[in-house]
Parts: sequence; C-alpha cells; structure tokens
Amino acid sequence: MKNKNDLFKIACAVLLLWVGVAGKSWAQETKKSYWNLRTQLVPLRLPPPPPGYKPEYLDLNGDGKPDAIKSVTHNDIPILWLDDDGNMKEGDLEGDMVNDCLLIDRNKDGIYGGQGDLIIDWVDTDGDGKADMQIVVEYPKERTGEVWPNGHYMIMLDLDHDNVFNYINWNNFTLQCWDRSGLSDFYEDYSGRTAFMKIHNSTYDIKDLRLNWENPFLFYDPDGDGRTEMAIRMLDSPKIHDPKAPSNSYVNRQVEGRVDWVSLAVDLDNDNTTGNEFDFDFTIGFQGEGFDYMDQVHPIKNLRGMPEADKFFMDPRYRQLTELIYPDHDSAQELIFQRGKWNRINFVYDEDDDCSRWERVEFYDPKDPFKVGWNKGGIDNNKQSDAAGDRGEWDMDNSGNAQLYISRFDGRLHLYGAETGVWRIDQNAEYFQGWDRMWMDFRDPKRFATVLYSDRDNNGFFDRIEYDLDGDMQMETVIDFKELGIDDTCEVIDISKFTYNDYVALGKRMSEGIWKKADQAVQVARQYGIEPLWYAKWMQASTTREKYNRGYWLQFYLYKDLENLFIRQGDEAKLRLLNQAYYSGDWSIIAKKGNEGFYFFSDEDVAAIRSSAKTQWGKKIIADLEQKVKERRKHSLEVPKEEGGHFHDYFCPVHNLQFTFRWDKPLAQYCSACDKEWIGNNRYDWAWIYEVHMLNRDYMYQCMYLYLATGKRQYADYIRTMLLDYAGKYAGWFEHNSGRKATDQHSGKAFAQSLDEANWATKVAMAYVAIKPVLSKEEVKAIEEGYLQPAATLLLHRPAGANWQMWHNSGLAALGIALENDSIVDVAINKDKYGYHYLIGKHKNSDGWINEGSPHYHYYPLEALLFTANAVKCRGIKLFDKDLHDMFVEPVKGTYPDLSFPAHSDGWYGANLLSQSALYEVGNARYNDPFLKRVLELTYAQKKRLDPEALLSNQLIKASEESLLQKSYSFDTSGFCLLRSDTRTVVLKFGGEGIGHGHPDKLSITIHDGKNELVSDFGTSGYGVPDYLKWYKRTLSHNTVTVDAKDQKRSVGKLLKFNPRSDGGYAEAETTTAYPGVRMKRSLDLKGTHLQDVYTCTSDSSHLYEYVILFNEKPLMDGQPTATTLTGSEVHERIHNIFSYPHKSGFTCRTSSASVQFDIPEGEVMEVVLGEASGIPANPTVKDGPGAGDVAVKPCYPLIIRMKGKAMKVEANWNLTRIK
Repeated sequence: MKNKNDLFKIACAVLLLWVGVAGKSWAQETKKSYWNLRTQLVPLRLPPPPPGYKPEYLDLNGDGKPDAIKSVTHNDIPILWLDDDGNMKEGDLEGDMVNDCLLIDRNKDGIYGGQGDLIIDWVDTDGDGKADMQIVVEYPKERTGEVWPNGHYMIMLDLDHDNVFNYINWNNFTLQCWDRSGLSDFYEDYSGRTAFMKIHNSTYDIKDLRLNWENPFLFYDPDGDGRTEMAIRMLDSPKIHDPKAPSNSYVNRQVEGRVDWVSLAVDLDNDNTTGNEFDFDFTIGFQGEGFDYMDQVHPIKNLRGMPEADKFFMDPRYRQLTELIYPDHDSAQELIFQRGKWNRINFVYDEDDDCSRWERVEFYDPKDPFKVGWNKGGIDNNKQSDAAGDRGEWDMDNSGNAQLYISRFDGRLHLYGAETGVWRIDQNAEYFQGWDRMWMDFRDPKRFATVLYSDRDNNGFFDRIEYDLDGDMQMETVIDFKELGIDDTCEVIDISKFTYNDYVALGKRMSEGIWKKADQAVQVARQYGIEPLWYAKWMQASTTREKYNRGYWLQFYLYKDLENLFIRQGDEAKLRLLNQAYYSGDWSIIAKKGNEGFYFFSDEDVAAIRSSAKTQWGKKIIADLEQKVKERRKHSLEVPKEEGGHFHDYFCPVHNLQFTFRWDKPLAQYCSACDKEWIGNNRYDWAWIYEVHMLNRDYMYQCMYLYLATGKRQYADYIRTMLLDYAGKYAGWFEHNSGRKATDQHSGKAFAQSLDEANWATKVAMAYVAIKPVLSKEEVKAIEEGYLQPAATLLLHRPAGANWQMWHNSGLAALGIALENDSIVDVAINKDKYGYHYLIGKHKNSDGWINEGSPHYHYYPLEALLFTANAVKCRGIKLFDKDLHDMFVEPVKGTYPDLSFPAHSDGWYGANLLSQSALYEVGNARYNDPFLKRVLELTYAQKKRLDPEALLSNQLIKASEESLLQKSYSFDTSGFCLLRSDTRTVVLKFGGEGIGHGHPDKLSITIHDGKNELVSDFGTSGYGVPDYLKWYKRTLSHNTVTVDAKDQKRSVGKLLKFNPRSDGGYAEAETTTAYPGVRMKRSLDLKGTHLQDVYTCTSDSSHLYEYVILFNEKPLMDGQPTATTLTGSEVHERIHNIFSYPHKSGFTCRTSSASVQFDIPEGEVMEVVLGEASGIPANPTVKDGPGAGDVAVKPCYPLIIRMKGKAMKVEANWNLTRIK
C-alpha cells in the first residue's frame, strides 16, 4: 500500500511539473504577441504593447506633463502617440481617438512620420469630446520620382457622428478601403451621411494640402437609416503644365481647385438593407471644364497640435491647416448643375441589379460593344465596370444638358441627348463589376445578348433599336421608329434640383408604368391566344425593383411570342401594328376591339339590376328613386339660361353653413342659422345655378337607373328632354371662372371650373348611353354635337393634376364611350403626365391613401377613378386591379369605431364610410370581396340601403350590429398613426403634405373617446367663407404648437417610433423643418384610459411657443379667470371671449368626457388662456352617420399655453373617462 501511495505522489508531482512548464510556456507566448495577430478573425484595433512593456513618456513643451507616448506594437514596430487635446497622463498605454495623433514607424528607421510610415490623426473639430475628422497619411517605402500613385493623403469626415472612419489593417498597417463583411458592408465609413477627400500621393508631392483629388466623395443618407442612398464623387484632376517634364512629375501632378469630373449615383428604389448595404441603380457622370471651387472654404479647428511635435513629421504642413476647400453636401448639386461647364455626359444603369459598390455603378465606355475585357477596347474597357449586365449611354457633346427621360418603348430611364447606348444583357447577373470582377480573375462572358440604341434624327431621343439576342455579334433585328411612324419624343426630366425623394418618386413612376404596361401586354396576349402563365414568375411583383425588371421582361417575352405568332400566320399588317404598339408603349394599338362595344352597363349588369329591383330590398331603392324623380318634377325642368358658378360660394359667410336651396328663389339665398335672405351677391346667385345643374345631373342619373331597372320608357324620355335642352344651350355659354371672367384656365361652361364640368359629364354621359337606343338619329346628333363633343374638347384642353385631372379623366372616359371614340379614352387612360395610370403612380401612396391629405380628398378622387374603371371595362381595359382595391380597403384601417374618419387638411369634418356606401357597392359588385361586403354590413347598421348602385350586386346585405374595433395602426407614407384602446382612439399627424390641400399642422393630434371627438382637427369649411384661410388653414387652429405666431412652413415630419399594444401603444414623431431652427418632438403613450402626451421644442435661439388644445366642450379650469385679448396675427383675432388663468405646474382642465393635467417646468409659462373660436364647420357632403347634419358652425374652446425661451416642454396626462 505504501509503495502505491508513493507512486501516486510521484505521478502527481510529474503532472504538476508538466502543467507548470506548459503553463509558463503559454504565458510567455502571450507576452510576445496580441491575441488577434495569428487568428483568422478581422483585425480591428492597434495591437497593444506586450505585457510588461513600459512606454516612454515625452514632455515636449516642458510643462511637466506627458505630451507623447513612445511605445511599440506587434513585431516591435515603434509607435508614437501625440496628445493634441492635453489629457494624456503617465500610465496611459495609448492616446485617445478623439483628438490625438498616432505615428507608426513601419520600417523601424527611428523616424515616425517619415518615408514608409503611416500617420493616423483624429480631430475633434467642434470640441464635443468626439472625433469629427480623421486624417490618414501613408508614405511609400522610398521616393522614386513618380508622384502618382505613391502614398495616400485621405481625410474622412464623420458627419453622422457614428465614430466610424478609415479602415486600417492592423496586421500589416495599411489603409484598406475595400475590405468588407458580406456583400457590401464596408469597414470604411461609406455608410450614412459622411464624406472623405483623398489623393494617392504623398503630402510632400502636394503643393496645397487644402485641396485634394477626390475632393470630395460625398455620401448621402436622406432617409436616416444609417445607409447610403446617394453618392457624389468629384475629381480635381491634375493638369499638364510643363509638357517638357514627365507627366508623372511634381509640376504636372498638382490639383488646382477645379472639379472637372463628377459622378452622381442613386439608389433609385431605396432597397438597400442589411446584407445589401449598397445598391445604386444608376450613375450619371459629368466631364469637361467643370467648375472652380476655391470659394468653398471650410474652417477647421483643433487640427493644429503643439509645434514642438512637428519634428516627428517629415511634412507637418497638414497639421498647420486652418481650413479645407471642397464642395460639401449642401452645395454640391448646385455647383454641378449650375456652375459646372460640361462637354460630355455619361450614364449607366445597373439593369442586372448586381452593383454592390460603395461609390457608383461603374461607367461603360463608348467603345466596341462586342469586345470584352479590361483594356480590350470594349464598353467594359474600365477594369471596374461590369463585364455584362449594365446599360451605358453617352451624350458626347452635352446637347441634353444632363437631363433624363422615360422612353415609351421600354418605360426605362434614358439619357436625353445621348447619341448612342449599349445594353450588354446579363439576365441572371452572372458577371460582376468593380473589385469583385478582379477578384474573380477577370471572368468575362464568351457570348452575350446585346441591344444597341441610337438617335438618328439628333433630337435627343433614341429612335433606332438593334438586337443581337443570339450572341453572334450580328444585329438580327433593327427597329426604326421613323419607319414605323412612331414619335420618339418624351417628357424631358430636369434633375438639377432633384431631392432624393424626387428620385425615389421617379423610380416608382418608372416601375409602376412598366408594370401597368406589362398588365396590358398580358391582356393583349390572351386576346390572341398566347398563354402568359408560362411567365407566371414574372407576373408576381411587389417591390419597385421587381415591377421594373419583371415588368420589362414580361412585356418583351410576350411581344416576341406575339411576333412569332404573326410571322407564322404571315400577317404583315399585324406585325407592323405589334411593333407600333410595343415601341410606342401603347398596347391598345394591337388590342382587339371588334367585340367589346361601347356601354357602361353590360348585359350581365342590366340583368343584375332588374333582378335586384324585384327583391324586397331592391323595391325600396326603386321606390326611393321614384319619389326623388317625382319630387324633382314638381319644379321647373327648364335648364338655366345662364352659366353656373362655384359650389364653395354657396355658403353663409357668418355661420359657414351652406344656403338652403329653394327652387323659386334664384336671387335670394337663405341661411337657416341667420334666418335671413342674402340678396344682391352675384357669386351666391351664380352658385344657385350650380346647384340646379347638379340636381339635374342627379335627376338624369336617377332616371337612368329607373329605366334600366324597370324598362319604363317615361324615364328615358325624361333624360332625352333634359339632354336636348342642355345640348341646345351649352354652345351659348362662355368659358368662365368663379369670378365670371372669360378664361381657358381651369374654367368651365356650365360651371365655373372644369373639375365640376368633368364630374357632371361622367354621370350624364352614362345616362345618354343608357337611352341612346331609343333616340332618333337627329336627337343623337343634336346631343353629341351640342354637348358631348364640346364638353370633350373643353376637357382635352384643361390639363390639371391630382384630383382635378382624375375627374377630367373620368369625364373624358365617359365622353369617349358615349361618343364611341377610343382616342379620347386613350388620352384619359394613357396620356403621359395626365392619364389614369400616371396619376395612380404619382398620387397613390403605398399605404393605400391618395396623397392629397384627407379622407375627403381620398374618396372624392377615388369616385372618379372608380367611374373611369367602370367606363372602360367595355373596351377590354382592366382597371379593377390591386391599386384600386387597396384604395377601398386600406383607409378603413383609419376610422373610428363609429366609421367616421379624423378630419385632416382640406377635408370636410365628419367624413365617414356611410357617405361612401355607393362607392363600396360598386366595389363590392366588381371585386366580390368579403371585406368590402363587411364594410357595407357595418354601414347599413347606421343608414338605409338606398343607393341605386346597390342594384348592381344583386346581393342581399344584412346590417351588422358589431362594432369596428381595430388595432393601433400607422400610415407611414400618408403621415399619421392611430393608437387604439378599446373604443378610444388617439391620432398623431406627423407627415402628409396634402399637395395644395395640406394644412400647416405637423405633430397635431385628435382624441376620440368612442362616442365623440374630444379635441378635433376641424378639416375645412367652404372655401369661399372668410374662416377658411383666416382660421381653418392656419397652424393655430390645430392641436399642435405655433412658434412666433406664424404658421408652420410646408414640411413633412418623421415617425421615430411606433409600438402598438393591445391596450393602446406608443408613438413618437418629430419635425425639424416646420420652423427652421426649431426641433419639435411629440410622444403619445396610450394605456387603457390614460394618455400621456409629451411635446418638446428646442432651439438655439429664443422663441414664443403657443401650445394649443382645441376642446369641443368648454372645459372647467383651475383658478379665477381674467378677461384678456390675444394679438400677434390675424388668426389670433379669430379667437374671442378670451380669459387668462393662473398657471402652475399640474393645473387641470375638465370636461364631461375627460380630464387633463398639464405638467410644465416652473418658470417657463408666460400665460394660459382659454377662448372661443370657430370649431366643427358645416358639412354639406355627409347626410348619414356621426358627422351628418348641415348645421351652423359649432364653437370650439382653444386652450393656449404660451411660453418664451429656447426650449419648451409640456406634458399632458389625460384621463379619458366620462363623468357620470
């Protein structure tokens, strides 16, 4: 036993000895090198000195404090840290990366900032304790006499304050700008809002270190996601000054303060994301004389270190700079487009979407389209360009002035003025560009398809397209626009003042246009028996990129299939029509039209109407229509002899209430609130005629449905008589505006504006077509020549935008069908900048709303779009698509439980789904969608089903007593969000400009307790009443903050956070542009019945802040009031009965519906006042539901908390509980 114990002890001793030796050996190894020197991991920091190493501290200025650290890094390479901000102390192993300088003696020659060395200098230019700039100077091992490339001088500006600068490989101490993680997550700071200046020279070979070669490279992050969406590269190219000296000598390699080469790259579809950090879609380039930028001076602070440290630098001049000269983010585009003088413009589009470069889509050269490879004389002569896949275009004389256009033949963006272009097709993105191409051993395609473009008539637009699809370098197909009779001209797009949002909108417009045409191509292909489902993959698209790419190829393949069909049939005429259709971008040219006919109601529609009319619910609709027609026929049926006026003039100026229409009083307009007649105002009387015309429109529309439902001839006769009367008078009316002035600007004839003219024509044309079979030839001629044709001519000459043009298109589509004129229909649907498809792409937000900023200006133009889609069904044009469907479905997510909407911008207060039931009936009939049917079920719990459009569906719809309780939701694009807790809703409006109908109301709120709005956005009154511009369209009439008694500037805020919860949620938004120099932020936190509302404003200067809450019920306030007045602007003067209240933090307001406590930092409040002003205005458009009742304007009670200073903070805590 003893021997065994001894043996065990010996074994343990040996083991301990071995572990100790091994452990000592391992410990000694760690002393020699930093842990990440020999790993396969990315080196991201300077390796520290080995353990136990004692650095030397240098006192350079004799003040007894260390100013420099002499140390070593791995491989005993000497380094020197210079303290430029005075915070170095003994015991530090390294300097800081705030305002210190690191010199690395890479060649160990004892000179830190000399030949072969690397210098990294951090500069805190604004003294906030964070570096804003980093300068890297890299010297070559020796001077060879060659100036370029021989070293680096690079300045990185950290403008987004993320502390990311240049990337240094710390294993070999070299600047490596291309290293990245994954596809394009570069270590160098190219992401976000940043910039650098760089030249591949040593500083001693540069005369003026304020200048640079890439001067600058600018990166833009307009959406604030930390990634780059635009990049501008400017080159100050050295010029030959001494032809006798070598070209690469000092005298011939100096930059001069003149940018002569620029590239501007844009991520057009904004699809960069994690894993795809850089995804530019096109680059436009500028070459020529350029522009002088010596006036673009930027002072820099804190670069100069102590002069005693200059001895360590071979060339210390850069540390002595007090300014840099370069164009910055704000001035760059103006300098390029306004100051620059260019003689050549280059353009490249990344058609295969494989560009992951940080600087641009690399340019192709205008060389041989079939030669391939670096320096081989082909379009990819540049070693960084894509071997295949991109489309290059060149304007060699800048005749197009760097403008673009969207071509009709492919729907793509092209360079205006380009003489030639080449697309080397790479459908599957097999070849890459940039350094990827070099890393892949220059893998070049052996065979590829090519498309050539040329402008033969020198008008700036491509008119000749050549194809080599089999890759034999012979162009087998040549398309000549002139020979086909195709007009090649397009809208020229001036991008000189484009913002990034403009580019994104352009990209969306382009892709949506391509996708629309692809859908048309599918319809045409099916007409000719071509099965599109072979290309089912391409028929599915949701993103901008997918619509762009798949839409193009879907069209092209179907075009080629149709071409093949007509060749096999030997039909030369059809081949020519096909080419005209495809290359003019108008598929209707080849679409079959022989069997469609011209009608608004198909045989199936008429059968459904007659079947519905026999049901119990349908009989009620018929009875209601008969009663309305009977009532109308009690009054004069003669058409007025004079022209009509403007609807918005038919309002009492005192009560904002629409006048009560009386058939027998055309010259005396009655206000029920005033209980008096307004006499002698021409505008009021002209507006009375407007009302007559609209009642006549409704009368004919009602007669139309009665005729279709019953077949009774009397209703056709009623329409005939009135239409003939209009046709006889229409020519005698002059074109006029609301002031009765003769003009062709937005004017009408029956009405004061073409908008109403189009609205009227839409329904009247339907009535005409319904009775046309019973009219004589003479009557048809009289109506068409007397009214329909002149009305169409008027609308064809009234170009407009937004809802106006949507209604113009509705009128034109209806008139085109009535006149059996496809060319008019085509204008309504396809005209560039004005047609249906263009307007959908421009005005439909991705969240389903039309971008005019209010429920009213969503459903009003939606009605026009719906009528248009319904009209052109007979021509084989299918517009009942996802876009139109979205516009019915998505806005429902924005209602209160009572089906009403918050009023925003120029929208009538109380707009609700009940008032849109006719539209939803048509939508339900066309889409047969259970969701649309459910909307109607909820609607008919609050109103009777009496819309004649309901007859179309032939469906019994039962009223549903369910409440519409929805989750919190954000309409990010339209710019408002809703926090919901049970029936309570709080709305925060942060964006949505609303085009011309927008209000200066960013960060305003509304609160609804499930029964009523407690605080409201009042929308609008009639446009003709004084309150409209003096109150309702002003910032002070919204629940937000007014600064310095002025209205907010036109602006869009930003939603910072949106976190929905089952009991409400949290939302936070800001705007920095509503009042320049003032940052405004508001957060809402709804939890059950409690709402916390925090509003802050900050500025560098003092302002008057007025925090406003507009109560619908007069609140009870703490303290004794004192009568006062408000001054400062005309909008303040709209408030009366004003009282000032004592204020202290925590004061409370109470109504029967809620209470709110205001917490405000002591000493900030100047005054708390409560007054009375115009509140909920009359709404003549809503006949049913919670907003119904065309009554006089109701009062509101503005609570205004006035503060003055650089900052403002108000915290409002609401208890949304009704007092029983």
